[in-house]
Amino acid sequence: MKRIKLKTVIYSTLFVGLLLSSCSRNEDLSDVSVISSNKDELTGVTNSKLDDYLEREFVKPYNISIQYRLNDVDTDLDYVVTPAEEGKAIQMINLIKYLCLDAYGKYADKDFLKKYFPKKIILVGSGAYNDNSTVVLGTAIGGVQIVLYKINDIDITKPEDLVRDYFNTIFHEFSHILHQKKKYSSDYEKISKGGYVRGQWTTYWQTQQLAYKNILKPKNDTDPTFYAPTKLSFLKGFISDYSTKEANEDFVEVISHYITLSEEEFEERINPEYWMNIGDDPLTDKTEYKWVLKKNNTEGIKKMNLKLKIVKGYMKEMWGIDLDDLRAEVQYRLKNLKNVNLNNID
Repeated sequence: MKRIKLKTVIYSTLFVGLLLSSCSRNEDLSDVSVISSNKDELTGVTNSKLDDYLEREFVKPYNISIQYRLNDVDTDLDYVVTPAEEGKAIQMINLIKYLCLDAYGKYADKDFLKKYFPKKIILVGSGAYNDNSTVVLGTAIGGVQIVLYKINDIDITKPEDLVRDYFNTIFHEFSHILHQKKKYSSDYEKISKGGYVRGQWTTYWQTQQLAYKNILKPKNDTDPTFYAPTKLSFLKGFISDYSTKEANEDFVEVISHYITLSEEEFEERINPEYWMNIGDDPLTDKTEYKWVLKKNNTEGIKKMNLKLKIVKGYMKEMWGIDLDDLRAEVQYRLKNLKNVNLNNID
């Protein structure tokens, strides 16, 4: 499950977005449909035009159920949430088809998607708000069911927000299913051996911020606030703070970010410009700083290149998919969103 601070995106990838939880294994995924195509079994509502569209475009070809009507049984009862507006739900449904199914479909047949893509996607209109001023944007259970919140707030004119808040989660969970069916090389785990922090990933990089303050410049000369701690995991070859949890999360985070980020964005994530203080120690009472601009994350880049080599080899050898081709297709589609009618269900 991914959590986002109100008005502040953290996705650590979390970064963002999204605090993933319950990425549990589901070893025996069936391609036999268990989806009823008559009427909503819980509400008894007769199929609408949108229901017919979902049956035609998702259930029949892919055995995927997308639920846009709010059923309490499918949401966390700890939260008070509201239904998705039909117009916003239609946009998200078409985005899933355009950015995920159609993009993968260029390099894999429908049987592949029908067998392995998450079987149930639930759309919720509002966010799931916590008492600690955070809001849940997405949850995933076993790679089989995904719940996407705040559907009523999506802005189709901002592809970067769509990626951060929703599609990184979808690609992440889909990648879990793939590696659970066909294991990747054990060499991957050796690259960052000793660097995984398990359940401490949510706080570890915040505590590390103190140790790294000498290389992170304040926002400006008068603002003592340093860059967000989610920026620090790149130094050790991780694409996100969440990827430092354990090797499986690291593996799928690399895949999901590689697909959804452009070449320039991915480079900026793993090798950003940063500032090193060569003056007084910022942990003392002294206030004299001498900042030098740096862009040379040698250790992080080396580890990431090793990870990418294994990830690309895995996708090609195990699934016959060239990750660079898939990335190029997704990036093209993200840039082309302005030309796509995401309100059409004819």
